[in-house]
Formats: sequence, structure tokens, C-alpha cells
Amino acid sequence: MIEDIETDIGYGEVLNIHEGNKLIQIEIMYISRYDLLENLLNNNNEYLKRLEVRPHLSAKKLEEYKMRMVRENVD
Repeated sequence: MIEDIETDIGYGEVLNIHEGNKLIQIEIMYISRYDLLENLLNNNNEYLKRLEVRPHLSAKKLEEYKMRMVRENVD
């Protein structure tokens, strides 16, 4: 496995940020590979040290959130 390559492994939502942005609690909505999920579930420290959470919202996602908010406000 090549260690220095950056790749998207999934997406989710940030729920909480603690201790000066060092601890981030996320809800995973999609993850690309089962072995990556196993590393997260097992709290593999070597893996977690390399993990980066980056903000990103595509135009498509923004439209989905907008539609969800409209539905929630109508109900």
C-alpha cells in the first residue's frame, strides 16, 4: 500500500469538534472500502493519525440539503 497518496474514502457529516479542533466526531454516510471501515471501528491509531476530515459541499449536495430543508419546513 502506498502511504503518501491522498484519496477520498467517503463522506459524512461533522457532528462535534472538541479540544481545539483535535477531536472530531463524524457520522459516516458512505465509505468506499470495508477495510477502511474496519480501521475506524477498531480505533486503529496508526490509521486515525493519517485520516483527514475536509470540508466540501458540491453544488449537487447543496441542492439536496436545500430540498431537505424545504421538506422539513413544510411538514
